[in-house]
Amino acid sequence: MTSKRALVYLLSAALAAVPLAAQEEEKPADSLTEEVEVEGQPPQLPALSGVAARLPGDDVPASLTTISQPLLQDQMVTTLSDALQNVAGVNVQTGNGPFDLFILRGFDSVSSALVLVDGAPEPESTMLHLYNVDQVEVLKGAGGFLYGGRALAGTINLARKAPVPRSFVNFALEAGSYSFYEAQVDANHEFSENAGLRVNGLWQTADNFRDAESDVWAINPTFAWKNDRTRLLVSYERVDEQRLPDAGVPLVAGIDPSDLSDFNYASSYDNSDQKIDRFQLNLEHQLRGSMKLRAKVYHTRLDWESDGTLISGGFYFPPFFEETFRTLTELDDTQRMTGAQVELAATVETGSVRHEILAGLELGSQKDEFSLRVGLLGLAAPTPIFNPSIPANEFVFPFPQAGRSGKVESDILSPYVIDRMVFSDRFELLAGARFDRIDVEGEGTAQDREHEEVSPFLGVVLRANDEISFYAQYSSSFEPPSSLTVGEAEPEEGEQIELGLRYKAGNTVATLSVFDLEKTNIAIPSNQGILRRNGDQESRGVEVELTGRTPAEMAWRFAYAYTEAELVEFTEFVQTANGFVFVDYAGNTPTFAPEHLASLWLSKRFASGFGFGVGSRYVGEQFVDNANTWEIEDALFFDAAAFYAFDKWQLNVAVENIGDEETFTRAFTQASVVPAAGTTVKGGIRLVM
Repeated sequence: MTSKRALVYLLSAALAAVPLAAQEEEKPADSLTEEVEVEGQPPQLPALSGVAARLPGDDVPASLTTISQPLLQDQMVTTLSDALQNVAGVNVQTGNGPFDLFILRGFDSVSSALVLVDGAPEPESTMLHLYNVDQVEVLKGAGGFLYGGRALAGTINLARKAPVPRSFVNFALEAGSYSFYEAQVDANHEFSENAGLRVNGLWQTADNFRDAESDVWAINPTFAWKNDRTRLLVSYERVDEQRLPDAGVPLVAGIDPSDLSDFNYASSYDNSDQKIDRFQLNLEHQLRGSMKLRAKVYHTRLDWESDGTLISGGFYFPPFFEETFRTLTELDDTQRMTGAQVELAATVETGSVRHEILAGLELGSQKDEFSLRVGLLGLAAPTPIFNPSIPANEFVFPFPQAGRSGKVESDILSPYVIDRMVFSDRFELLAGARFDRIDVEGEGTAQDREHEEVSPFLGVVLRANDEISFYAQYSSSFEPPSSLTVGEAEPEEGEQIELGLRYKAGNTVATLSVFDLEKTNIAIPSNQGILRRNGDQESRGVEVELTGRTPAEMAWRFAYAYTEAELVEFTEFVQTANGFVFVDYAGNTPTFAPEHLASLWLSKRFASGFGFGVGSRYVGEQFVDNANTWEIEDALFFDAAAFYAFDKWQLNVAVENIGDEETFTRAFTQASVVPAAGTTVKGGIRLVM
């Protein structure tokens, strides 16, 4: 199916529902995410501090999307990446499997997005499971005014489930394609009307597509207490995940990568073992009048041991010679993130203007101790491109020049303030800024540095009437330079201008946004892994998100994004037939940044307890490398789900990629791609007690 035909299909299906949805006014506008009330789950005790909680007002001058738990259950999604397929402008990828990876407004999540769990920052490379998540919040654009570094293209917060004032136990069992098996438990105990304990647990095992086996277990106990003025939440989570990375298949001139999809080029050493500990304490206290005090203490630790095969290319000259070039990377990494936040929220009247003020201070410490070793594979026995036979314990030739090790500690001091100024029912301003002072001390490859950055935000909201509002905003953010950077250590910086329109009437909510996002001082690795700041990238686009419900009680959600991303200045040190040379990619399209992305989801529940959901996703053409020599064709996917609730039971079935569409996703190098899974079936049963 061509790009034009696929987009016409999705746009027509979504827009056809708009006039119908506008006629119904009995349910709230966000009814798609509120359509299921699970027995035993009344409102949670404390309000967790997430993206939405820290932005005052209902009409925020920014692109903010929330994916709630009922939608996640209907689609039977298990990870953050699965959930983000519902958000406009997000292109979900793989990154070899051990961690979530996505492209947001043309920028990759590892270098340009900040992921939070209950408002606390996450390490860069983890897999986020949704067994204990109540909703996913996505703030697109530069979010440095709230969260400081790394929030250049977007901020994603996972709001976890908290205790509720009732005792219950929920069990869920799921099974699916590729030997997928999962068990979940959600147990809540009410000690009194003011205190409760909730424990969520997960066990999961799978062979996965292309035999990339995984084993996961996790547990998350959370204690909550409250009285008339104070709320307390204490949470601990442990995740243990073992997963085989997927090296993908090589990109070789003259060979269609589809012909290599059944081959595995990984070595027998490959493995990824992640252990994550998350501790968090949230306190909220109501002071006099409208003043509210919030405090957070958090500590997150990631221990990651990973041995992964990387494909750096191949040479194909039949019938005389064919070989895949492979390396083995051995990573031993320990990351620790510790911090404390104190916030004061208050409402102040100055004449006819109402100020909703949030002032805060964050103190943090981030430590990263790592060792990276690199070896060459296939020197003793070359690895053929077709039908590779990988010997067990194959010889690894050490390549110490490419290895790195270091110990980096960053101390962060960050005051910030946000002021929502309401001048009238039709006009308001939102202004804010955060100052970050970051002191970096390093051993090995790292250098001692000090950075001071201010991240401002200015937004305006104009309401034409009770249904239509317009907004405009400017925001900026930054990313401290890597410890591997040589030369002048300037941080990466992101700036965004965004214009938007919102429409809320009855059951219909529509958001249209136009943005221009630029990132400068991008660190680009040389052939030796040394980072130099010689890159700029710009992304412009239009995004549309629609949710609603028809008079026939069919809920629907539509998202579309047009993104024009460009490497404004981008020079890489690459290997050619004439040796290593500098290549200028200015004017090219960044990797995995398609012009068109669209998704549509429709769901319907009947009084009998039966329900169904159908959806489709479109991903436009996307380049694999910065040279724009390899392009993945556009693809249109169809998904479906069915569910039946009776007594205390609920049955679910979900089918992804019904048409068995063949496509590829991002690998760890630009010389390879990872084949995507075909048709996948999953079924489950849930018991609410």
